[in-house]
Amino acid sequence: MNASMVRREGRKGSVLAVVLVAVVALAGLIGALSSVSVSYSKASASPSDREGAYQAAQSGVAYYLARLGLNENYFTASPAPHAPIDVGAGSFELLTATLASQGVYNVVLQGTQDGTSYLLAAAVGREPVKLPPGISVTGTGNKTSQVLTTSSGAKIASYDPDFGAYNPASPGDNVQITVNGTAKLTGTNVYGDVTTQGSIINSSSTITGTSITNSPPEDFDDIDPLVNQLMASSKVANNNAVLAGIFGTKWTPIAGTQKYGDLIVNGGTYTVPPGIYRFRKLEIKGGATVTFSTTTGPSTICYVGSGAGTGTGNDLTIAAGSKLLVGNGATSNGLMTVLGIDCDFSVATGGVFGQSTTDPNNAGYTQVISLGGNASSDNFTVAGTVYARLYAAAHAVSVTGKMYGSALARTVSIGTNGLFAYDEGYLGTTLPANSDEVTVMATWPGGYESAP
Repeated sequence: MNASMVRREGRKGSVLAVVLVAVVALAGLIGALSSVSVSYSKASASPSDREGAYQAAQSGVAYYLARLGLNENYFTASPAPHAPIDVGAGSFELLTATLASQGVYNVVLQGTQDGTSYLLAAAVGREPVKLPPGISVTGTGNKTSQVLTTSSGAKIASYDPDFGAYNPASPGDNVQITVNGTAKLTGTNVYGDVTTQGSIINSSSTITGTSITNSPPEDFDDIDPLVNQLMASSKVANNNAVLAGIFGTKWTPIAGTQKYGDLIVNGGTYTVPPGIYRFRKLEIKGGATVTFSTTTGPSTICYVGSGAGTGTGNDLTIAAGSKLLVGNGATSNGLMTVLGIDCDFSVATGGVFGQSTTDPNNAGYTQVISLGGNASSDNFTVAGTVYARLYAAAHAVSVTGKMYGSALARTVSIGTNGLFAYDEGYLGTTLPANSDEVTVMATWPGGYESAP
């Protein structure tokens, strides 16, 4: 789908760039395949060998995706060609890697199985994705469905971290709410604009900006290729081996092909170095603080979501008084959190997720993303405090605490006295001001195959 985000003219504030994805842009990207060719060295190669050679080449794509995710200058330090690397019954070999433009490489990989080879050419670069300037609700496909609801005392506003923390006494009015469906607002102060495909049911609520109803449905970027690629690359190459040294028996690797594990942290203070980590479930409780450092590069944490966590029923759980923080380094670095199928997200009252240790007001260091096709099975529950830019088109968001950042979700509910504060800020100076374009690393389908 092509994004066509509605932008408010005359928006206040000098810095309006949304950069959550930019802070984690190094988490990994393979661009659209510009060309793919096939070469068989055995005339009598079996279909299984040809498929195996193809899969081996794709494994090479995921392998180098993970390397680029840790270091965008990886090919400068380790120029092609590279020696073959075994994978399953086959192998892959990097033949060439050429810098095409800033942050984009053209690579050629050869996959081999039982003497059959497959040459794969791909552009490895960056893709723009637009994030919502506030709240975007993808809806259920029924314009009469109430997919945005608020309760008494709820507040939806904006702030710019360059000018300090969110100030409830002087809330910013630049938030934009776009709803594919109907919005029901009860006893709520909305400081900004509301646009709905259906109606706006207003019960004792105030909207300071423009209210538009019966608008055409909004289209949003499809990021499923990004989510799938990050999941695949975290399975091929991750840094889970370092977790035992940090957490001891709190980290439990799970045997099998998924290459993941369970991390249940009950008390204590820990720092996790930059890397790619793959979990079945993660729980932080007992007043524990876990900081994911990004001082030398970004981190990506993937949650496959297979079974409920101990005693909580959620796959990513931050309990009361516990924290998952981001120890950010350069302003281009950050934390990507990927929620897999059936992976819920829960931050309890008094819990904190995604706050920066050095720039605590800025939600731009953390992004949470998920697939768009697993509707109604996943929840994003905020009873505590969350700093993040959320892009999860199938998740049901519930905020009874405080959320700072932005959100795209299937449905959104803001409970009694809940706060959603859109973070207008940006990180670094490389992104143009007044731009809703941000950069994300992703795999986008494309290319073609041709037999020799």
